[in-house]
Parts: sequence; C-alpha cells; structure tokens
Amino acid sequence: MTTVTRHVVERDDGAAVELFQAHTSSASPTGVMLFVHGNQGGLLLGAKEFVDTGTLLRVSAGLNITAAAVSQPGFGASDGPADFCGPSTQQAIIAALSFLKKQPSVDPGRIVLYGNSRGPVASAMVASQVAYLRALILSSGVYDLRAAFKNSSPRYPTSDRKRGRPI
Repeated sequence: MTTVTRHVVERDDGAAVELFQAHTSSASPTGVMLFVHGNQGGLLLGAKEFVDTGTLLRVSAGLNITAAAVSQPGFGASDGPADFCGPSTQQAIIAALSFLKKQPSVDPGRIVLYGNSRGPVASAMVASQVAYLRALILSSGVYDLRAAFKNSSPRYPTSDRKRGRPI
C-alpha cells in the first residue's frame, strides 16, 4: 500500500521547506522522483497540488518508487517570499533532495528531479550544483526569459515595455 506523508525540512539558512512523500511498502530501497511545481496561477498550493491531484500516489504505485514534491518558497508551507527560481528556491530543492537521499526507503543512486512549468528553470539550476542525480526531466520551462518577456501578452505592460526599451 502506498502512503503519503508531509515533512518540513530546513534549508541551510534554517527556513522551513514543505515536502510531501509517497512511497510503497517495498522491502528494498527504491528510486525517487522529486517534483518541482510551477507558478500555479496565484493559488500558492505548492507541493500539495501533487497530493490533491493524486499524482504522487499514481507515480509511486505505478512505478514502484518513492514520489515526492517540494513547495518552493512563498508556496504551501515553505518559508520566505517567492524568488522566481532564485537562490532560496534552489536551496529548498537541494534540502528536499538531501532529505530524500537519507531515507531508508530510497536508493541514493536512483534520484530523479522533475520540474514542470516554472519548475524546470530552478531544477536545471539545481542539477548544475548536485552531482548525484540519476536523471533530470524538464517539462514546459521558459529558458529564455528575455524572449519570453518580449513575446508575452501586452496585458502585462511595464514602463520599459511601453517605452520600447529592451529589458
């Protein structure tokens, strides 16, 4: 049977990081996939979105692995303001990975990081700092913020855009 547990771990600076974990009752350690959420349209649910939609349970049971999700700062119960994939977000993901790596149910040689929407930007930054990842999955990320801003909807005007200045 697969169960979901909620954890609060600490970043290096002591700030709280919310993490949800689903794991099967396998006798031997399994791989783990850590999900990093996107913007969520102002709902600020964080990792709980993966619990509420059943994603963690489906992935864990379907692949017979541990599935986990981390709340970025400013989302869920993670401390701090949202820093749009900045250092606090990266440290939150690293803290979650470190916690998972130490779990007896996790094979530390089989850790996968999965970023969705805005999550791939932060996940890619973390992957450049963490050598033990087995795989990295980046889904629907924005990797050229200058081009994304230039081509975005004019319903989000800024003073620089109105004046035609490049960012």
